[in-house]
Amino acid sequence: MTLVDHTLVSISLEDDVRVWVIDVTKADASESIRLLSDEERRRCERFAHAELRHRYAAAHSALREILAQVVNEDSSGLQICPLPCQTCGGPHGKPALVEPGGSAIEFNMSHAGDFAVVVTSKGRPVGIDVEQARPVDAVALARRFFTREEHAFVASCPVHEQGLAFARLWTRKEAHLKAIGCGLPGGLTAISVPGWTPLHVVERGAGGPYTITDLDFDDRHLGAVAVGRTPRLTGAEPS
Repeated sequence: MTLVDHTLVSISLEDDVRVWVIDVTKADASESIRLLSDEERRRCERFAHAELRHRYAAAHSALREILAQVVNEDSSGLQICPLPCQTCGGPHGKPALVEPGGSAIEFNMSHAGDFAVVVTSKGRPVGIDVEQARPVDAVALARRFFTREEHAFVASCPVHEQGLAFARLWTRKEAHLKAIGCGLPGGLTAISVPGWTPLHVVERGAGGPYTITDLDFDDRHLGAVAVGRTPRLTGAEPS
């Protein structure tokens, strides 16, 4: 299976940063499962519904194909494992390629609804998030999770736009936290990114400052990608 079978678009965000957008509904189910690692297959089988298994397999197999293309290796030989958590040292940090001496490739993935998104870079910390907009009590959620300024922004939007506004801010924050690879004191309120402006620069987090750029896919899916300024060595060592 080639990437073009179900990749909608590959975008060069900057010279060394690329975003890949995949329609998971167009992936071949059996081929997607074949490309997964043993651990990924076990995780896939835990989903109760066939549709969720298909979407998981499509997203993670696409990630493997993309990384194989970026590092010029066969996807079957790639090993992906979490780095140690930067906060507690536990085995649940940011995913990384397992290569002797470490890999210069940073990557991150997110999937929701019909889409999966992947971002890759040559060493610069990156994070990405996609969400499917849905009816929610956006003002109440913003009051609970966001800064006062962000809550005020969501509340000031017309009622029919409040859910979209909440999702927009949520994806920016998630992309930033995923790029850092660990939490920040204050969690989702550690940064404030209100408004419809599609680009923000935030100083918080190692590897920063971070540029956060909005992404739009269709009228139901939106996202954001965060890119740090400072390259870092991210590869995991073989165990």
